[in-house]
Amino acid sequence: MVESGTAKRCRFSSKFSRRKLNRLQMSEKINLILDCDVGVDDALAVMLALATPNINLMAITCVAGNATIDKVCINTLKVLKVCDRLDVAVYRGACFGIIGGTFRGTPYHGVDGMGDVQNIPQPDIKLIKEEVAAIALVRMVNERPGEISIAAIGPLTNIAIAMKLDPHFTEKVKEIVIMGGELKGNCNHCITEFNFTCDPEAVHIVLGESQCPVTIVPFEVTRRHAFTYEFLEDLLSRETRKAKFVKSITANSIEVDRRKNHLYTPCDLYAVAYLVDQSCVTKMERVHVQVELHGSLTRGKMIPDWNGKISKKHDISIIMSMNMEKLRKLFSTIM
Repeated sequence: MVESGTAKRCRFSSKFSRRKLNRLQMSEKINLILDCDVGVDDALAVMLALATPNINLMAITCVAGNATIDKVCINTLKVLKVCDRLDVAVYRGACFGIIGGTFRGTPYHGVDGMGDVQNIPQPDIKLIKEEVAAIALVRMVNERPGEISIAAIGPLTNIAIAMKLDPHFTEKVKEIVIMGGELKGNCNHCITEFNFTCDPEAVHIVLGESQCPVTIVPFEVTRRHAFTYEFLEDLLSRETRKAKFVKSITANSIEVDRRKNHLYTPCDLYAVAYLVDQSCVTKMERVHVQVELHGSLTRGKMIPDWNGKISKKHDISIIMSMNMEKLRKLFSTIM
């Protein structure tokens, strides 16, 4: 008897909740590389990683997305400086997508990607490493095979280039966690999600050729687990250096979200939250995933094969729901 796709998903969800969801991961040391296009929500994800004792943030590889690559590098250093962690290596990565072209973030993040705040001192750009991000990724993973997790919370260009530089790259990566894609097309950028739309070819390479476990946090899932304005007010009223920094860079994006539905969604934070504590996930599905490369309206759209019609063995784990109480506790540690 052939098992239906729905039955497989239900069986996996049950097994996942028995073996994984009830197991707290906070004691396990995680060697992490953050690959990101530091805008406001990326900044919060970086801060969460730095605030978590079991995370060894080995490096941040920058990619153009929310802003140009130079602004992304500067934003990354600003975040590291406020956290007193300028010791973390920062690498300059891809300026454009795999086949060129640019797709920049909306004014939601500000022109500079960090809320256009004027009173944050400019960091020393000389702190950016000379080694190119994709080459640095290959080097670090080869130095510690099977030990490094990657949180990819921007366009996937750097990861895809690393995979082409070294065909065995992902065989030596412990896991890749991606914030990107969408389930129903209910996104801000027509019907596709921003990170995937920036470089669909890179998504195609990463999802189709990775040889390590890959987990996706889709856009709609982050929206369903947004934080209330009251919760944010309590956090941002704290008289700490980090709280004041977060309050300044999030002012515009919080106001935009508040006018819509009185909720705030720092999308990239959820990918790092999963790595920090996997028990914050309450439901996960496994399914083969592809990305649309050619549609005039759907280029960059994530296509999960829920009905098992595509003859492919490489499945992706998709986070479907999370524990809000645990997310609030994790978010609170940033400040």
